Amino acid sequence: MWNAIKFILVYLGLQLAVAIAMGIVAAVSPLDMTAVLIPSLIISCFLFIIYFVRKKGFRFIKQSFVIHPWRILLFCVPVFLFYLLPEMKINEMLDAPDVLGMDFWENAFSPVGLMAVGVLGPFAEELLFRGAVLPSLLNWDRISGKPWLAIVFSAALFCLAHLNPAQMPFAFMLGLLLGWLYYRTGSLLPGLVIHVINNSLICVVGILSLNEEDSGAETLADLFGSPALEYLAEGVSLLLLFVSIIALVKVVKEHYPDSPGCKTGISAPQTSD
Repeated sequence: MWNAIKFILVYLGLQLAVAIAMGIVAAVSPLDMTAVLIPSLIISCFLFIIYFVRKKGFRFIKQSFVIHPWRILLFCVPVFLFYLLPEMKINEMLDAPDVLGMDFWENAFSPVGLMAVGVLGPFAEELLFRGAVLPSLLNWDRISGKPWLAIVFSAALFCLAHLNPAQMPFAFMLGLLLGWLYYRTGSLLPGLVIHVINNSLICVVGILSLNEEDSGAETLADLFGSPALEYLAEGVSLLLLFVSIIALVKVVKEHYPDSPGCKTGISAPQTSD
């Protein structure tokens, strides 16, 4: 368990240290503070990836990016696409505060932001939560033999580590799915595909919305024209999401019946706690 906490503390510590350093740079230079938000994320992610690779070794990384058959990755795509609309509805209903603020998102909605938030961030987070945290929990003596408990714990940590109430509900549910995929396959690839699609689409939609005039749509009902059309679209999306998840679970269980992610020596690091 300590290994899981240690990696999370390193990840968050690097983000904080880089943010402070970049804030000092912004304070003593003509740069605006908002201009260093995305560079700060890029630097902290790169530093964590370097730390992780040196700590775990390249052999572990290489084994974690193998999956057979490759078509499993194709089944990951519709799962996220059909969850996008229900996710937006959940966020609308909860109306949780976004502590990142518009300054961050306006910088994220750019080509550089797309690379940072859409690709680099998910890669670092998958290394952390599915490459280090979940394997440590799966091998933790206190919950040995209870993989779902380890998956739930890892999803909760994934949720809390975002430090942003607006992202937490979806982060927890996404963490459950990505954790299960790692547990069943022992590969980081399925989770990485879903995570990159999720973050990249958010950035792409944001970029497009910034380039368009305000449509006046503040809710999903406004977007679809009426509550009836909104509910119809959400119902269809939920149905297709259910079908997509069933198909993904079926193909994963077919090719990975023995859950290699729960075994040390495949892609889960050995722990002593």
